[in-house]
Amino acid sequence: ASIKRRILDMYKLDKLPPDLEEYIDSAAAEPAMYESAVYDAMVDVVAEGKYDYYIFDMPPFGHGIRMIAMADILSKWVEKITELRRQAYEYGRVAASLKRAKLTYEDEILKELQYIRDRIVAFRNIITDRGTAAFMIVVTPERMSILDTEKAVEMFSSLGLRVTGIVVNQVYPPELAKDPKTPEYVRNKIMEQRKYMAEIAEKFGDMVISVVPMLNREPKGLEALSAVAKELWSPSKRLEEYL
Repeated sequence: ASIKRRILDMYKLDKLPPDLEEYIDSAAAEPAMYESAVYDAMVDVVAEGKYDYYIFDMPPFGHGIRMIAMADILSKWVEKITELRRQAYEYGRVAASLKRAKLTYEDEILKELQYIRDRIVAFRNIITDRGTAAFMIVVTPERMSILDTEKAVEMFSSLGLRVTGIVVNQVYPPELAKDPKTPEYVRNKIMEQRKYMAEIAEKFGDMVISVVPMLNREPKGLEALSAVAKELWSPSKRLEEYL
C-alpha cells in the first residue's frame, strides 16, 4: 500500500493503471519464499555429498506437500511478473520513469528468481524419483492424526507420488493392559488406542511398515535413537498384535 501511495503522490495520479497495480501486487506477494529458502538449504546439504542418506523431518501439510508443488507455483509467478512488467512499459511517462529507475534492479531480481526456480525444479526431480527418495508418514493412534494422514496420502497421490510407507508412533505396549500394576489412566489409554489402531489397520494396513512403542521419555541422544531405529527396521511387534 505504501508503494502505491508513493507512486500516486510522485506522479500526481488519482488511480494506478490496473495492470500496473496488478504488477505491484504480484511483486509484493512473493509466494513460497520461505519454502524456497528451506529448499535451497536442503539442496546445499545434499550437494555436499557427505552422507549416504539424508532424512528431512517435516510436517506433511507444511513443507512435505508444498515443497513438491512449489516449483510450478514459483515458475508461474516469475512468468506473470515478466508479462506484467512488459505491459507496464506501455504506460507512457509513469511506466517509462519506473523503467529508467528500476530496470537494472528488477532484472537482477528476475535473474535471482529464475535461479531459485531452476534449483527448486532440479531438487524436485531428485525427491520425486522413487529410485533416490522415499516419503514416509508418521501417524499416532489419534483421531486427528489419522485424518491428517488420510489427507496427506490423497495430496501426495494428486501430485503423482506414492507414499512409501507409514510408521505408527507412540503406541502403548498391549501387555500393559494386563498388568495389575498399570495405572487405570494408562489402561484406558491403551483401550482407546486399540480402537484407533484397528482404524489404522483398516485404512493403511498394507502401507504400515513399523509400529514404534511409547517410550518412557522423549528419545534424545544416540542410545535412545538407536532403540527407535531398531523398532523401525526390526519391529518387536507386528501391527496385528496391537489390535
